[in-house]
Amino acid sequence: MLMEALVGVLLTGLLGAGMLHVGGQLAARQADLRAETLAMVEMRRLLRTQGEGLCDAPGGHTVDIAGRQVPIEVECQSAPSVVAIAAPGAGTLSVEAPRAVVLRVAAEHLGAGRDDGPALVVGTLQ
Repeated sequence: MLMEALVGVLLTGLLGAGMLHVGGQLAARQADLRAETLAMVEMRRLLRTQGEGLCDAPGGHTVDIAGRQVPIEVECQSAPSVVAIAAPGAGTLSVEAPRAVVLRVAAEHLGAGRDDGPALVVGTLQ
């Protein structure tokens, strides 16, 4: 009878250890998702407030994620493209489209669990 109780305690302990492991993985993934969300919000704010000015600014850019400065890469289209708009009876109007701006944060800067994953990319072209 004591042996059965010992086996029951052992199985309960193994089940508890498994639940702790799963809980730890979920907490780590939640922290990574929070870092990704904060980075995406900050990059969208930069695009909204500075737009093409990010292309002309010297030096690297950083965003603040949970109290630490994370470097971002800025990639800009070399020359704005010209778009021709044709209106029936009015002719054609050529308009210079804004330059495409893409912001990228490498995976190793986002969190401990994403060292080998893809970079987080936010840009003006969809």
